[in-house]
Order: sequence, then structure tokens, then C-alpha cells
Amino acid sequence: MALDQSQGHKPTQKSLSSEVFDVVVVGAGVVGCAIARRFTLKGARVAVVEKASDILDGASKANSAILHTGFDAPPDSLELSCIRNGYSEYLKIHKSLGLPLEKSGAHVIAWNEAEEEKLEAIVKQAHGNGIGDVRQIGADELSQAEPNLARTALSAITIPGEAIIDPWSAPYVYLEQALVNGAEIFRACEVTGGEFDGSQWRLWTTRGALSCRHVINCAGLYGDLVDKAVLGSAAFHITPRKGQFVVFDKAAAGLVNSVILPVPT
Repeated sequence: MALDQSQGHKPTQKSLSSEVFDVVVVGAGVVGCAIARRFTLKGARVAVVEKASDILDGASKANSAILHTGFDAPPDSLELSCIRNGYSEYLKIHKSLGLPLEKSGAHVIAWNEAEEEKLEAIVKQAHGNGIGDVRQIGADELSQAEPNLARTALSAITIPGEAIIDPWSAPYVYLEQALVNGAEIFRACEVTGGEFDGSQWRLWTTRGALSCRHVINCAGLYGDLVDKAVLGSAAFHITPRKGQFVVFDKAAAGLVNSVILPVPT
């Protein structure tokens, strides 16, 4: 956010902190916690504000837990760049932070001819994205890799680099490392508006006002609403979508050996 606008109801508020923070991160989901960690470790004074009573209260609490290679991301996109960087950084830091990593791999399964026709293009896209070990396999090789899968599968794509992590411990550790190094978090603290005087932001929240030099909107599915509250308008609109995952407990873990994915529609 870099617009010198004043929006929202301007309340008479006491300051929540007397400090002028370098960065205020709005939202304590996985992205907000990761950004707070990175800026804090770079020496910035960081505050995280979260409208819920605890972190990971939004979409982050139900994410897929997949460490994604980006095999199906749009080529040369910001999305692909972020996925690559996040993947690389997690591999570098997970051992030192005690974070789990299960190198399960993944399979994209074609159950009919229409889906099978799409596999070649997905492999080509993966190779273009720099994921060179992605390849198409036949039903026999798939049944060897996944013996409990229904034999009606025609073929599949194997993606060896896909992995599984713990979707909760990573952001908790990210934020904990930020807090240990001087960051602050304000929970039950919803941003309701703000103003920019040309050099500093003044954010109004349900708990008081905060001053900072930079605001980073990490509000997830509420990101457009935060922009509207602070800037008066949003340059984007979020339409939430809900997906479904089947997660086996430990007793049934042996039924699959990898992440099973559908052909994108």
C-alpha cells in the first residue's frame, strides 16, 4: 500500500504502541507469518496484526500441506516465482527449524480419455517451468507405484518433487522466530481504516492506532476488504473457492504412497 489516502471512519484512538514500526503485516496466516519472519531477520521492526484471537484462523488452517514444485503454475508468472522461492527456502531451513518434510511425490491421475488427452500438455508445461523430472506413465507403472488405486485409471503424470509438510508448525515457527527477534503481534485486532501523511501510515484498529512506514496486506481471502478499509477502494476482487481433500489417518496411511491429484479442469 503506497497511496496517500485517508479512508474509513477516523476514530479518536489511543496508540496501541508508542513505536513507529518499519512494517505492519496485516494478517497472521502462513504468508503473514513468513513475511514477518523475513523482514524481522533483515533487521526491520515488525508488528503483525490479526483480527482473530489466534493466528492461522483463516484459509491457512485448512491448506493442502503440499510443498508445491510449481509444475502447473502459469509460465513466467509471479506465482511460479513465489512457488520456486518458497520451495527452495523451505528445503534450506526446515531441518534447522525442526520442521517436517515427507518426500512423497505426487501423481496426476487420468480416469478417462478426455483427461488423458490433457496430460501431455501438463508435462510440457512442467518442463517449461523447470521441473524436468515430471513425466507421463502408463497404467502398469501407476499400479506398481500405487497398488491400492482403482485399476480403472488409464495413465498418470508422476511429479517426484512434490512433498508434504505440516501446515501448522511452519507458520508457528516462522512467527516464533520473528517474535524472538523483536517482532510484536496484536491479536483480536482488526484493521478498520488508515491514513498516510506522505512518510508514515496511521492504521486504526479495534484495539487502538498503530504507526508505521510500510503496510503489507497479508489478509488472505479478506485482502480486498482490507484494501477498501484502508485505501477506500481495492484494485482487485477476491472470490473465495472451496476445494476438498481426503486425508487418511495413520491407520490408513498405507493405502496411498503419494499425493493423488486430479487432472485440472
